[in-house]
Amino acid sequence: MPVAYSYIRMSRPEQLRGDSLRRQVEKAREWAAKRGVVLDESLRDIGISAYRGKNKEVGALAAFLDVVKAGRVASGSFLVLESLDRLSRETVPEALPTFLDIVNAGITIVTLTDKQEYNYERLKTDWTPLLISLGIMARAHEESKTKAERVRQAWAQKRTKVGEAVLTKRVPAWLRVVDRRIEEVEGRSDIVRRIFREAIAGDGQRAIVKRLNDEGVPSFKTGLKGWQPSYVAKLLKNRAVLGEYQAYSRDEKGVRHPVGEPVPGYYPAIVSAADFLRAGTAARSRKFAPGVRGVTIANLFQGIGKCACCGASMTVRNRGKASGTSLVCSNAARSAGCDNRRGWSMPKVERAVLRELRRVDLPEPDKNERVKDDAATLADAMSEATRRRDRLLDLVEAGDDGAIERVKSLTQRIRALEAEAAKARLNGQVEASLPTRREQWDRVGRLSQALATARGAELREIRTRLAQAIRESLLRVEFGPQVVTCRVRLDRMRSWDGLHYGHHPDGVPFVAIDERPPRQLTVWEIALHEPEPGEREHLDTELERFLRLAGTR
Repeated sequence: MPVAYSYIRMSRPEQLRGDSLRRQVEKAREWAAKRGVVLDESLRDIGISAYRGKNKEVGALAAFLDVVKAGRVASGSFLVLESLDRLSRETVPEALPTFLDIVNAGITIVTLTDKQEYNYERLKTDWTPLLISLGIMARAHEESKTKAERVRQAWAQKRTKVGEAVLTKRVPAWLRVVDRRIEEVEGRSDIVRRIFREAIAGDGQRAIVKRLNDEGVPSFKTGLKGWQPSYVAKLLKNRAVLGEYQAYSRDEKGVRHPVGEPVPGYYPAIVSAADFLRAGTAARSRKFAPGVRGVTIANLFQGIGKCACCGASMTVRNRGKASGTSLVCSNAARSAGCDNRRGWSMPKVERAVLRELRRVDLPEPDKNERVKDDAATLADAMSEATRRRDRLLDLVEAGDDGAIERVKSLTQRIRALEAEAAKARLNGQVEASLPTRREQWDRVGRLSQALATARGAELREIRTRLAQAIRESLLRVEFGPQVVTCRVRLDRMRSWDGLHYGHHPDGVPFVAIDERPPRQLTVWEIALHEPEPGEREHLDTELERFLRLAGTR
C-alpha cells in the first residue's frame, strides 16, 4: 500500500497556540482516509522558516529530502501539504528545483487547499499545472518579503526607544524578562562567570565543555545533548555579558548585519570589562598553542617555545623512562634544514625557567603613560590630516579639480588613523586589565610550588593554569645549542638601552637588554648545567647588583 507523508511546518512555535496544527493534521487525515493510503505524520518542522530555505537545511524536511535523494522513498508515495508555501517561500528559481526533485523521484505532491496533485506522469503530458505552482511560489515569496519588510520597519521604530523600554522578550540565555524588566536567571549567570574564570585561568573551549558535561551541568540550548565548544566560543565573545545590546537585521540573503551602535547598560552586566578582555587575551594566546593536551599537559611552553637558530617550534620527544622527555627543534627533528639538534630535558628546563621567573624582579612599566603617549601621537596625526583636508576642500570649492584626489587620499588616511586609534584604545584596555608582572610571576611561583605534590586531575589543572601564566609572562622561550633564552616585554624603559651583563662563552647565565623600538625586550638566558661550588652565589650577587644599577639609571 502506498505511503503518504504529511509535512507540517510553522515558522514560529507560538503558532502552536492557534488552530494551524489542528487544521493541517485533520485535512491530511481526511485525504488519506478517502484515498485509502497509510499516513505518516512524522514530518513536522515547528519554528523553522521557509522564507530563505532554512527548512531544506535543518529539520524534518531536510531529512526527508536526503532519503529521497538516496532513493529510499518508494516511487508512488505522496508528500501531503496544506499548500505549496509550506514546502518553500523562497524565490521561484530557488523553490522550483526542490519541487522538481521530489516529483522526478516518482513522488506525488498533494496540496490540500486547492486540491492539486503534481506528479511526473501528469506534468509530462500536461504542463499547465506547473504554471499554477509557479504562481503560488511567487506569491508565497512576495508575501513573506512584504511581511519581513514590515517587521524591519517595526523594529526600526522600536530601536528608537531602546534606552527607554525592553524591546523584546528574547534575551540572552542567562537572562529573562519579568514585569518588563530584564534580570538574571539564578544559576545560569553563575555558569557564565565560571566559564570566563576558567578561560582566564588557561582552559580551552574543549576543556571547559568537558568539565561542564562531566559534572552534568545543563546546557542553555534545548535540543542539544550537553555543552558544545562552539557555544562556549561564542559566549566568550558575546558583549551582552557586559550589558551591551546590539541590534541586527538580515539582508535579502539572510545574512545578519549589525544596525546602529551598541547600547551599553541595556542588559545587567554579569562579567567585568577586565575579565572580558582577559578572557579574550587568554583565548588569543592559546591560538598559538592549539591541540588536545594529555593528562598532564606535555609541554608548558606550547606556542612560545622556539628554536633560537631557525625559529621553528620546539616539539616534545619522549625516549621512555630511561631518557625521559626532551624538547627539540621540530625542523631539526625531521632533518628540514636546521642543525640545532640539542635536546633539552623538559624537567630541567621547566625548573630553571620557573626558578628564574620567581627570582628576577624587573620594574613595572607605566601602562597609563604609554597609552596616553600613543593616543596623543595619533590624535596629533589625525588633527594635522584633518586640517590639510579642510584646506584642500576650500581649493575644491574654488574649482581646483586636482585637489579632489588629494582630498580622497587624506580621507583614507584619516580613516586609517581612526582605526589605528581604536586598536590602540583596545590594546590599552587589554593591558590595563592584565595583572602586573609581579602578580603574574607570584602566580607562577605559587603554581610551580604546587606541582611537587599534585597528582592526576589536580596535576593537569595546575599545569594548565601554569602554561597560561607562562604565556602571559613571556613573549617566547628560545632554545639554542647552548642556552635557553626567556624574553619578556618591557614598555619603553629607555634607561636600559644597550646594557649587557656577564656574556660568558661557556653558557653561564647572563642578562641582556635588547632595544627593539617601539618596545623593548628584556632577555635573560639560563644555562642548564650545575654551577661550580660558589659560582651560583657569585652569579646571584652580580645579577642583583646589575638589576639595582639598571633600575636607578
